[in-house]
Amino acid sequence: MNNRYKANPTSRLVATLIDLLICFVLYTLLASFVINPIVSNSDDYKNSFEVYERTLCAYPTLIIKNENNQMTFYLTNKTYDNTKTQEYDNNFIAIYNSCDPTGEQAKAYVESQKAQDKIFVYDEVSNTCSLYKDENGKEVDASSFYLNAQNAVFQYLHKYLMKNNSEYNTSYTKVLNYTNGSKYVGIFVSLLIVFLLFPMIFKNGETLGKKIFSLRLGKISDDVEPIKKWQVLVRFVIIALEVMGSLILYGIPLLVSMLMMMFTKNNFAIHDYAARTLVLDNKLIAREMNTTNNVIDVEANTVSTEEKSDEKTENTEEVIEIKNSDVDE
Repeated sequence: MNNRYKANPTSRLVATLIDLLICFVLYTLLASFVINPIVSNSDDYKNSFEVYERTLCAYPTLIIKNENNQMTFYLTNKTYDNTKTQEYDNNFIAIYNSCDPTGEQAKAYVESQKAQDKIFVYDEVSNTCSLYKDENGKEVDASSFYLNAQNAVFQYLHKYLMKNNSEYNTSYTKVLNYTNGSKYVGIFVSLLIVFLLFPMIFKNGETLGKKIFSLRLGKISDDVEPIKKWQVLVRFVIIALEVMGSLILYGIPLLVSMLMMMFTKNNFAIHDYAARTLVLDNKLIAREMNTTNNVIDVEANTVSTEEKSDEKTENTEEVIEIKNSDVDE
């Protein structure tokens, strides 16, 4: 293996992070302007989403009328209006009661309010909670509580419908598949551009990140032969599996590969082993080539000087012989 030209692990890691950042930018552009518009305008997606939304809106929770009198079932990141506290409570309790004949979830919701004793005042007679008011009659801010409650009731309703409503289950599964599918397609195309297209176009399997740090790919051997196209393809396949697998496995495959790159003896990542490639430093290669050329030049000059010296000596000897010959005559 050629260790003389091996790239610095830190430079290689930063180059990889730059490539991944480029992938993220490409994915964002593709998702925003190409993939998502195509998916959202497909008839199958629109029909599935309509069924999904209509089924949810059949329940009394998460349904608030906005200024345009349009129905919506999500309020994430919106601040709740405290004057509608009782309306929210009634909606939440109604959905729990409609999904749970025993009413256990509705009781649990009231208990969660009672536990927030700095926000709610509990009335045992009506079994309801009302917001605390300060000395000026202003209600305390309960927006964070209702945001959490909204998320909790949505998850409860979703699980109930997935189990008991086949139409909802089918439509939600389709919407989820379209969403995840478009995400994976966007990521794959981004990886294809950065880790396959660029290395095929550039010389020696370089990516943009490697070009910035003057790095290149070489074979695991004692020479610096250009790598084959199949090696670039194998590297891309393994890198794509590492990144796509990291989306499911909490980043573990990519993390393992980077740790191997930094801390193993030969600084090989998983894709290096698979493709039998080594990341080399172009600066080290150029430096050694310059040194070799200088040595060759010095040796050539030395040989030339010696040849000239020998030639001068021969000429001197010839002159001496001629003079001696003249003297003899």
